Amino acid sequence: MKIYLTKQQGSGIKGYTEVLYPFYQQDSSVESRLTGLYNISNNESEFIIANEILDDFPLNQIGDLVKTLLDKLRLKGTIVVGGTDVRLFCKAVVNSSIGEPEASEVIKNKQSMTNVNDVSKLLQSFGLSIQTTQIIGARYEITAVRV
Repeated sequence: MKIYLTKQQGSGIKGYTEVLYPFYQQDSSVESRLTGLYNISNNESEFIIANEILDDFPLNQIGDLVKTLLDKLRLKGTIVVGGTDVRLFCKAVVNSSIGEPEASEVIKNKQSMTNVNDVSKLLQSFGLSIQTTQIIGARYEITAVRV
């Protein structure tokens, strides 16, 4: 089974089970926002794409979020997570690569911003092997394998 986590219904990828999560819920747990994962058995997924999910959860929930996703990932399975690197975002604003109106819009639509190094370390702390890290502008994606 392959899983694609998204906040927009119908934006799924062919061949992947689409799991919707609400963009924002005040004071809600990871579990309450990822109820679509309850129908999937632990260790069932061979591939999980959650390449935009990290920005949609508060920083204090990122560890729980990753653990919840990894519960569904089988051994030797691959996961892709991503978000906005706060350091690169701030640098782009300071260097005027991103204007203030665009930056304000980006900030309005995020619950948090992480950084690629901290997320890589978090994934490794859960026993994953980092395969690739891609950075495009201020966005990043990390592909890791559960070993």
